[in-house]
Amino acid sequence: MLTIQEVGTEIMKGTPRSFYVMTGSEYGIKRMYIQYLKDRYKNYKEADSVESVLSTMTTKHFVPLQPTVYVVRYDEDFIATMNEKTASRIKSINIIGTIVCLYESSKHCSKVEKYLEDFTVHIENINSVFIRKYLKRDFPDLPDHCIDAAVESCVDWYEAELMCRCMMLDDMNHLRQTNKKDLKFSFGKVPELDDKFIKPIIASRDFSRLLYLLDKKEGEEDSLVYSILSTMLDLEKLSSNKYTESELRQYLKNWTLKDIYNMFMQTYQKLKLLRSTSSDSKNVMMYLITLMQFSEIPSLEETK
Repeated sequence: MLTIQEVGTEIMKGTPRSFYVMTGSEYGIKRMYIQYLKDRYKNYKEADSVESVLSTMTTKHFVPLQPTVYVVRYDEDFIATMNEKTASRIKSINIIGTIVCLYESSKHCSKVEKYLEDFTVHIENINSVFIRKYLKRDFPDLPDHCIDAAVESCVDWYEAELMCRCMMLDDMNHLRQTNKKDLKFSFGKVPELDDKFIKPIIASRDFSRLLYLLDKKEGEEDSLVYSILSTMLDLEKLSSNKYTESELRQYLKNWTLKDIYNMFMQTYQKLKLLRSTSSDSKNVMMYLITLMQFSEIPSLEETK
C-alpha cells in the first residue's frame, strides 16, 4: 500500500498516478490532494461510479478527452465487484488524467489493497503539529491564538480548516481582541463545567452562555444557584479590595455594589424557595439569568 508521503510527493511534484483509492477518516488531506490535481489538470468532474469513468476512457471520441481529475465518492458497487479481473482492467486502461476514489471505512481499504496495492493509500487523522503547520501556511493572516483555538477544538484537519475559514469572515480586529477560550467556546469546545469555567460566565452576564450552561447542567440547576451566590461574593470582595487578584476582576465593570447585593439577595431568596417548596429549579435559574439582563438588577422589593 502507498504511504501518505509517497502520494503527496507524486501529486505535488506533478507526477500523479492514473488511479488512487483514498480511504481513512482524514478528509482534509484528501481534499488537499484533489485540489493539487485540479490545479494541475484544470479540469474536474464528479462521477457517480468508477465504471462510468472507465467506460468513458474506453469509448471512442470525436474530440479527444482532456486530462481531468475524476472524483468518485463511496462507490460500493466498485468494492463489491473488486477482484483480479477488475484490477487488471484498471491497470490496462489508458486513463486520461487521474481517477480518485474516496472511502472512509478500513474495510474498504483491506479489500482494495489486496487487488490494487499500488494505487491505495489509507489516510487517518494527522497530529496537531501538522494541523497547526498546514493552518499557518493556509491562513497566514490569522493570529496565532486563533490557529491554536482551531487546533485544540477540531476533530481533524478538515474541521480545523473550516473553523479558520469561518474566522477569516470575521473582523480581524475583533479576532485579535477575542481570547482563545472564547473562540474555543464558539466552536463548541467546552472544558469541564466547574466553578473556574462557570463563574466568569456569570460575572460577564453573558446571556447566551448562561443559557448554554442551563442546558448542559440539566438536573444540576441547584449547583448553578450556589455558583451565582459564590460569584457575587467574589465580586463583592474584588470591589472592596483593589489589590485582590482574580480572573473575575475584568468583569467587575459590569456590576455596581448595588447590583451585586441585589443579585445575591434575589438568588438567596430563590434558594430558600427551592429548599422549602417544590419549585421548578430550571424555572428558578431562568428567572435569575433573566435578571442579569437588566441594566440595573432589581431588588427583592421591586420584584414582589
